[in-house]
Amino acid sequence: FILYFLRVQPIANTRKRILYKQGRIEQVDESKFGDRISIQDEFTLVINNTIPSDSGYFICTVSAGVEGAGEAKTRVNVCSPPQVQIIGKHEPVQANKDTVEPLAQCQVTDKKVFPLPNITWYKNTTPFDPGDAELHQRSVVEYDEMGFITVRSSLNYKPQKADRDATYHCRISYKMPGLIQTMDSQRINIIVHYPAERVELVIWEPKGATHVTEGDDVVLRCVADANPPSTFAFYNNGTQILDGVIGDKMALDDIGRSQMAEYSCVAL
Repeated sequence: FILYFLRVQPIANTRKRILYKQGRIEQVDESKFGDRISIQDEFTLVINNTIPSDSGYFICTVSAGVEGAGEAKTRVNVCSPPQVQIIGKHEPVQANKDTVEPLAQCQVTDKKVFPLPNITWYKNTTPFDPGDAELHQRSVVEYDEMGFITVRSSLNYKPQKADRDATYHCRISYKMPGLIQTMDSQRINIIVHYPAERVELVIWEPKGATHVTEGDDVVLRCVADANPPSTFAFYNNGTQILDGVIGDKMALDDIGRSQMAEYSCVAL
């Protein structure tokens, strides 16, 4: 008998002989498999050191002369552990908006992936609830001619002020022969902008003072919880003060009784 092993070319969908055997003669045709393929036990094709691009359809053809010929076809899938990359939004995001914001994209960077991995998004250490009304996840799956997969998942979310220190990452889970494995992307932080909700005027100098005495050099500081930091205006009995104001601080040198007043500040 004569034994042929062929492989279906993925793009042209044509057959190409990769190995031929007749009696004691065994010939490996010039191909990308090189010396990685051989026949064992007369009818078994062995591929050593498999790589993802080895996946595809293989055909075995046996010719027995006047007794006829027959063939069979099977698909071989070489499982490949993927690599994951996360790309976060560089521009700041405004908190408490009415619409979800695109925050990040997770993508499987090795295009020769099989089988389909699953992607889950996390905030800090907690997975997002797919039913969250302030969340929208969108996944795109692309298959090439050989059945390999490219996967991208986008995270769209309404960040709140409480998310200013949150980290985000995606986790992929994928099947390998006999087990399920997971891999996490790096963690990223999204810059969240929000207006001031709390503004406070404090005695900055003298340090730790709760009151001042005549002759002290006093510095008042306006503190607000906005991001980016607010600019400030200082007032004395309702009249804006311009002298001695630098950023979030106002200086009152050698303070005297004439400077007794109600001081306030406003975050702009």
